[in-house]
Amino acid sequence: FAHNKTFYWYMPVYDNTFARFSPGLLHIARLVEECYKLGLTTFDFLRGQERYKYEWTDSATSLYSLELATLSPASRLKLCMRSALRKTADILRR
Repeated sequence: FAHNKTFYWYMPVYDNTFARFSPGLLHIARLVEECYKLGLTTFDFLRGQERYKYEWTDSATSLYSLELATLSPASRLKLCMRSALRKTADILRR
């Protein structure tokens, strides 16, 4: 979707039978062309550091998040568990 001159891209899925034809790369190429025609200035791949994203750009924007917890043991445990799950998901994505 587009908002304020930026296109936000959600990675679609496709049938791996067609992987040799690079449908993902073709899709991104057409989207970039269309964004240019529409006068959009930014193509945002959203979160993640997947290698294919760097094939389309020479720069990146760092993203940060902040989570706060109360001093209760349950709140701190929940925060620790969320942090561990996020780190595990990042490792699995690589």
